[in-house]
Amino acid sequence: MKKNTLLCFLIFIVNIGAQTLDLPKSIQSPNASSLGKYGDIPMNLYTGRADVSVPIHTLNEDGVLLDINLRYDTGGVRVSDVSGWVGQNWALNAGGVITRTYNGPAYDEYDSTRPGIIPAKGYYHHHNKLNVDNWNSNDYMRQLSINSASVIADSYQDLAPDTFTFNFMGHTGKFFLGQDGEWKVSSSSNLKVIINMNDNVVPMNFPSIGYNASGDPAPPKFPKSIGKITVLDDNGNKYVFGGTMNAIEFTNYNFFEQSSSGMFSTAWYLTEVYNNLNQKIYSLEYERGNYQASFYNYNIYIDNYKESNGNILTFNGACSQKYTPSSVFAGGQLIIPSYLKTVKGVKSNISVSMSSSERQAIPYSSSDLPIAVAYEKWIDEHDDYQQNVPFTEWYLWCFYYMTRKQDGITPDYTSGIDTSTANWLLNRLKWRKLNSIIVSGSNINKVINFDYTDTANQRFTLNSILYDQKRYSFEYNNMPMLPASHLSTAVDHFGYYTGTPFNMNPSDHYASRGINPNTLQYGTLNKITYPTTGYSKFEYEPHTYSKSVNNNAVLITDNGKISGLRIKKISSFSDAVNKIEKEYLYTTGISSTISSGILLNKSQYYFPDWKIRTTSGSIYTKNIFSINSIIPLSNFSGTQIEYSTVIEKTTGNGYVTNIYNSYEDFPNSYSGTISPEHSVFDPKTDYSYKRGTLKLKQYYNQSGTKLVEEIYNYAETTPQKIRAFKYENYLPCPSLMDGVLTGNAYEIFYSDFNLTSKIVNTYTNNNNVIESESYNYIVRGNFGDSFLRSKNRITTNYGNLKEEYQYSFDKSNITPYDILTNRREFSVIKTDKTLGSAPLSSSQVDYAQFAMYDNSGTLTSGIQTFPQKFLESKVTNTLEEKLVVDKYDIDGHILKAHKANGTYVYYYYGYNNLYTILKIEGAEIIDESAILGYLNILKPLLNAASPDYTQIKQQQYNIINSLPNHMCALYTFKPNQGVSSIMNSSGMIEYYNYDNIGRLINVKDQNGKLLKTISYKIKNQ
Repeated sequence: MKKNTLLCFLIFIVNIGAQTLDLPKSIQSPNASSLGKYGDIPMNLYTGRADVSVPIHTLNEDGVLLDINLRYDTGGVRVSDVSGWVGQNWALNAGGVITRTYNGPAYDEYDSTRPGIIPAKGYYHHHNKLNVDNWNSNDYMRQLSINSASVIADSYQDLAPDTFTFNFMGHTGKFFLGQDGEWKVSSSSNLKVIINMNDNVVPMNFPSIGYNASGDPAPPKFPKSIGKITVLDDNGNKYVFGGTMNAIEFTNYNFFEQSSSGMFSTAWYLTEVYNNLNQKIYSLEYERGNYQASFYNYNIYIDNYKESNGNILTFNGACSQKYTPSSVFAGGQLIIPSYLKTVKGVKSNISVSMSSSERQAIPYSSSDLPIAVAYEKWIDEHDDYQQNVPFTEWYLWCFYYMTRKQDGITPDYTSGIDTSTANWLLNRLKWRKLNSIIVSGSNINKVINFDYTDTANQRFTLNSILYDQKRYSFEYNNMPMLPASHLSTAVDHFGYYTGTPFNMNPSDHYASRGINPNTLQYGTLNKITYPTTGYSKFEYEPHTYSKSVNNNAVLITDNGKISGLRIKKISSFSDAVNKIEKEYLYTTGISSTISSGILLNKSQYYFPDWKIRTTSGSIYTKNIFSINSIIPLSNFSGTQIEYSTVIEKTTGNGYVTNIYNSYEDFPNSYSGTISPEHSVFDPKTDYSYKRGTLKLKQYYNQSGTKLVEEIYNYAETTPQKIRAFKYENYLPCPSLMDGVLTGNAYEIFYSDFNLTSKIVNTYTNNNNVIESESYNYIVRGNFGDSFLRSKNRITTNYGNLKEEYQYSFDKSNITPYDILTNRREFSVIKTDKTLGSAPLSSSQVDYAQFAMYDNSGTLTSGIQTFPQKFLESKVTNTLEEKLVVDKYDIDGHILKAHKANGTYVYYYYGYNNLYTILKIEGAEIIDESAILGYLNILKPLLNAASPDYTQIKQQQYNIINSLPNHMCALYTFKPNQGVSSIMNSSGMIEYYNYDNIGRLINVKDQNGKLLKTISYKIKNQ
């Protein structure tokens, strides 16, 4: 069995290197991919999407928010999209995830344990080969490409970094490894990524790669894969992803040959969050789910013919790499998913628990013809090529993981299983649904229940969410009309349902995949009814375009209608009478009928007579056909269409024109190549990070008069980019030793495309009032950080107002600031304001190291760096101390401070040191023992399950009476909601009241008199 195993693995690797048409290699679970989508595709009008979300709960630990909500993708339902555990097109956002897109011949950290396997190592081990000045010279690129032909394992070099996409706690973006070995971050947030390869793990602790037949030598050990990713923000907070096996998802990229393709990590979930003092504030726990699969349809036909003296020489099919003239096959990947189990606020002691179970809506079944055809092909491969291997061993080898429990050792099959079909395998695949979320802790016990349509013949559909007798309800457009099969061939160019299977004839295939406007909206959300009984309705329409990107990456005039949906109208009703309607026009102007859409990715399936040249100069003609579009948009995924202009019309309130930077402003481009000319298959340098930024916003009244115009300009302070290289070295005809050599250099940018100026023109009474702001940034480090250095504002009334900022890293070699910089706490420590050339004001924060006090007021041995002095100046440029902090506690709370006028301010905390329960102002208190004594009685009263407010008020009065010459404010809280009462030095009390979903609704005095009422209305999208 060993010989056959090795042969299959080698064939797989060589094919990946030799084919221009790559099949997917890193598909994540539905949960991970649905979350990752929000780090990859802008959810705004630039892509025709609406931002639709439903709040669940928000945790707040030390000012670091962890928002739990549901988000809906309004872009339409693709037939192949398997829903996550909260329903089709919905994603539960709770914590966060990092997902990987696997580029090149191996994953980055891959380090083979098998002798003779190529490639032996991933990009992580080869990145330095691009860290040379002549990296994109013709000679150097040619040498890199030639090396790929060597059978020496380490010569086959992976020179394309993987792409990691993240979405967590308000941060989205991508990162990748640079040629200098540093992780680079492309994001609007300042983040640093740390991956220690010593933290790498053997996936699931599997003992070895693949099946070991009786009598075979022991198979090699599993290569390790990234096990932990740490991300640091610019406030000193630390986010840990993975680190425990259950928080990592693993993928085997060949469902039908599981022993040959190994397994590697493709998604890491957030497990821990630490604040700037390195205190853990959030802990997230996950549990392992059963095996899942992600299948996709494919059919690839590649044939090569050699041209000689003007004649075509054919080799009777010997040059054909794949030939499948009519059938559609299912390719697939095996996934070991993870599910969120609990989120805990460490200090608040709040727990958010997820309860889930297996669902009935299974995306794949024995009736899916592509799976049946692929399975038959798999049986034929055994009969044709592996006759010497007993069929049972062939089965156990190819479906190694699925025939074992997730320890990779214990058999989990019976000898009598039916191997004539894929049914047994498909029945092993399980998907979950989220049944409920329970939020529990002090003063909070909230249960959120989810109701679904969960049947075998319909997409898994979220119908409603219920908590505290309040319900969100959801309605959809003809959800039952979508095919239950996720492998239906009744799809258009971008995978949306048409109702009619496509044609397999290469010449007719493109035309058979046009959109069907009648079926395109099947399954889309059309109404949300809110707990307030108000509701929102959504209307959609297909995408249109007037320009497209051709095979040379050039924008051309073109027009058409494509699939995927854009939002057309949102109608919001707070009741039966009050309605707000917003309509969206995707045209170049309010009166124009020309679409502002730019089609970035025009599908192409068939290339007849494609010319390739070998190293000897021979010309081969290549015929290429694939049911999956041959030409990718870019090195990344993302949207297939963008809109340069979108107009928002609000009923009775005029309209707003939004103009965005687009492909017209920042097109992709080819870089270096060793070929005589570029091919449509070559990677391009991608500039999508500049696109989608708003460059012009114009406000008009109902009669069409312009009221305000805002102009936005952007720039890179310093272009930052990494290098990548894609090459091929293969024989178009295996029978002839005449190879094709290609090599293409390209770059991946991670620069911040910052707003550099904003000009506002206001039109009133035929006057034009102009105000402008300009922004200057600095770049720090080489991994994507940038900071605002200054801001200028020019107004008609006041002239030029300038603000300049200094940060903690500007004071190097000074201990407190070096400590801040080392923990990435990049605070603004000084702000200078000038009007024209004259100083206006300055503010400054001086830091120092403090000994810390515990919650009882006892001095500890700990030392921390905190703000010590807050200084300000007016005009004179002489800074004066406004507040000096004297004491901090271990959680960074101010305990004692004094003002310039000699007034001291004291703060005391309760509710597990989370909330201020007492503030005192006045003369310095020499002896605090009496106050601490009262607080020692008060704190347990506040923490009681059923607080006795009579006793609480008595202790508060005692504190006030003991400080007749001081101003006091005493607070009680409803933990996890907000302040519940405030008592002043006169003993007067204000009470704060909340509704059953935690919103403040009114404020009353101690006599019950209403002081303030707060009402809530539906916010228009």
